[in-house]
Amino acid sequence: MTPVTAAPASADFEDFFGDLFSWIEPSAADTSGFDWLGFSAFDGDLAGSAAASPLDGLNTLVANTLNTLIYQPIYGINQFLINDLGLRIDGVFDNGDNAYVGFNEDGDLVYNAASAGGFLFGDGGSGAFLNADGEVLGANGVVLLDENDNVVTLADIENGTYSFASNDFDLNGGNAGLIGNGGDGGSFFGLGGDGGAGGFLMGNGGAGGTGGIGDIGAVGFAGGVGGDGGFLIGNGGAGGTGGVGGTGAAGGIGQAGGVAGNGGAGGNGGVAGLFGNSGAGGTGGAGGVGGAGGAGAAGADTEDGNGGNAGVGGVGGNGGVGGNGGAGGFFGVHTPGAAGNGGAAGVGGVGGNGGDGVNGAAGDFVNGNGDGAAGGNGGNGALGGAGGVGGAAGTGSVPGVAGANGDGGAGGNGGRGGDGGTGAEGLGAGGNGGNGGAAGNGGAAAAGGAAGGEGANNGAAGVDADGGNGGNGGNGVAGDNGVNGTVSLSGGGNGGPAGNGQNGGAGGAGGAGGNGGGQAGNGGNGGKGGSGAAGGDGGETGYGIHEENNGIHGFGGSGNGGDGGAGGNGGAAGLGAANGSDGLIGDGGHGGAGGNGGDTPDISTDAVAVENATTPIGGPGNLTGAGGAGGAGGSGAIGGNGGAGGNGGNDHTAVGSNGGKGGDGGAGGAGLANTDGTGGVGGNGGNAGNGGDGSTIRWGEPSATLNLPNSSGTINDVQGGAGGTGGAGGAGETHGGNGGDGGNGGNVVIPERGDDGLNGGAGVTPGTGLQGGAAGAGGAAGEGPDAESNGTAGQPGTPGTAP
Repeated sequence: MTPVTAAPASADFEDFFGDLFSWIEPSAADTSGFDWLGFSAFDGDLAGSAAASPLDGLNTLVANTLNTLIYQPIYGINQFLINDLGLRIDGVFDNGDNAYVGFNEDGDLVYNAASAGGFLFGDGGSGAFLNADGEVLGANGVVLLDENDNVVTLADIENGTYSFASNDFDLNGGNAGLIGNGGDGGSFFGLGGDGGAGGFLMGNGGAGGTGGIGDIGAVGFAGGVGGDGGFLIGNGGAGGTGGVGGTGAAGGIGQAGGVAGNGGAGGNGGVAGLFGNSGAGGTGGAGGVGGAGGAGAAGADTEDGNGGNAGVGGVGGNGGVGGNGGAGGFFGVHTPGAAGNGGAAGVGGVGGNGGDGVNGAAGDFVNGNGDGAAGGNGGNGALGGAGGVGGAAGTGSVPGVAGANGDGGAGGNGGRGGDGGTGAEGLGAGGNGGNGGAAGNGGAAAAGGAAGGEGANNGAAGVDADGGNGGNGGNGVAGDNGVNGTVSLSGGGNGGPAGNGQNGGAGGAGGAGGNGGGQAGNGGNGGKGGSGAAGGDGGETGYGIHEENNGIHGFGGSGNGGDGGAGGNGGAAGLGAANGSDGLIGDGGHGGAGGNGGDTPDISTDAVAVENATTPIGGPGNLTGAGGAGGAGGSGAIGGNGGAGGNGGNDHTAVGSNGGKGGDGGAGGAGLANTDGTGGVGGNGGNAGNGGDGSTIRWGEPSATLNLPNSSGTINDVQGGAGGTGGAGGAGETHGGNGGDGGNGGNVVIPERGDDGLNGGAGVTPGTGLQGGAAGAGGAAGEGPDAESNGTAGQPGTPGTAP
């Protein structure tokens, strides 16, 4: 322990004594006479004093004067003889050894206690076995190394790397002999060591050591008691600070955090001699921090996919009681030392966060219906732990200050709702897409822990969680094309009709967003609707052939194009909590395009005549397929666009057929406004398909050549296919969608099929009564909330032409 006034390092005692008395200056004397009631003026800077009467002031003045004028010179001479001149007599005239640690033959640590000073003169050794860096000290104060030359530290001892052969020891400082200072107590491992007593006649007591930190959730160890001063002259040592309470154990999954340990009590100050200042009590140890509450289980680890609720935070430890000031001189009538302050309380443990809900699995058609699975709900957060209560101050001449109360721990956050799974793409040709899964709701946050008392704060509340996002709908699969009609070679047999194109699969609906948790969670967004798929094209017509003359007859008709699949509707927005925001509605999926109608086959390579069974002489047949309608767009924040209509089938091979009708465009989806004002835009209608071209001539040789009645030659009254109607624009809550354009009418054409002598001898001469296809009308504009926000109507198509 450092003396009150440091001894000189040299033997120049003339300078020493000159400096020693230099504090007494004549100018400091009161020329008007000495005021015996003013001794309290001397107490302001004296540790541990708070004069309550003139006697107290006198005691303090006398004690400090005697310590400075008598004890310190004697002490300085003794230490000069021992340390500088090396005059030592073991056990009689020598300083005690400081505590140290070594290894025994089994590799365990052995603590060697501090020893007392010499019987006549000498300081007691220090009980400390650690330096300021937490390194263990071996003999002679050298840092202890193990057999591998690794530095041994307190942390190594605490984590079990090294252990003491026996824990049955104390860290007390050594006592001084007749004259000398007691050694300081050791710190930070178990109970703080007591300070050694000052010399029996004269000397200052050593300071008590700081108590060790408590184990998990355990009370911190008490600080050591300050050593007593010498019987005649000596100050009592200050009590040691109490150890910090152990931190509460962290909670497991969904479990509460452990209660923290209280701080250890501060050590009492040492007793003063007849002339001396009493030791101040030590400060109480700080309370430990409450254990953190365990997080809720993740939805991926629960049977139902919902996130688990969290565990509450542990209560913070109370601050340790401050030590009492030591008793005073003059046979105890002098005021005791200053009271130790109470230890600060620990903060409550944070509440655990709720577990997140699991994300829904994507849909499939192997083990399910293709719909995405719903997301799990998020778990609720837990309350933060209450703060501890500050420790009470000890008793003494100067009142101590009670320890600060601890703040409450922060509340846990709610777990986020899981996202819905994506719907599967449709299974096989023309299959509908699966619907997206609904999202889980967000979990509620919890309030912070209560404050430990006045001056402390409640813990901050956790954050409410948002709902998950809905899964997107799966896309439909395109329809297959229609198969071509069969060609019959049996005598008199008719050809088979061609197959219609398969309708395209519809897109799945988007899943709804989850609702926000607690009071401030935001709603999740709805999933996007899946896209509808295109319809398949119609097949070519089949026909029969007479083998004896290659005469063609019995057309079955070409197939119509399949309709495009409808787009899926966007998912609904999740609702926000009272102070949260709603999510966004999902966008609608686009409709699929309609398939094209089937064209007429090329018969010029298979036959030389067309009989009149299905193609009347001079009149057209209806052998081309109609285009399929486009699929409607799905509703959503932005409505899906309607699909385009398919084109009507063409007769570019001189079968003498009218053109096929063009398909109508799909309607645009409705636009639904979000609560924040976004969205609400209707989808655009799909453009219509164009009408197919008709042929005013029919392939074949003249009747006179074949000597058979047939219908080859010029064909009258042929019409091009009508164009389809454009799809209507979707209505929108903020803006309507545009209508689709109408399809163009089909033309009447004269296919170039070779020699002019064919076509019944007509060559390329057109028939009469020919008419191009009618133009399709444009789609109606989608309506908005007012005229300015309506969409634009689609443009009509162009009529077809004829020769």
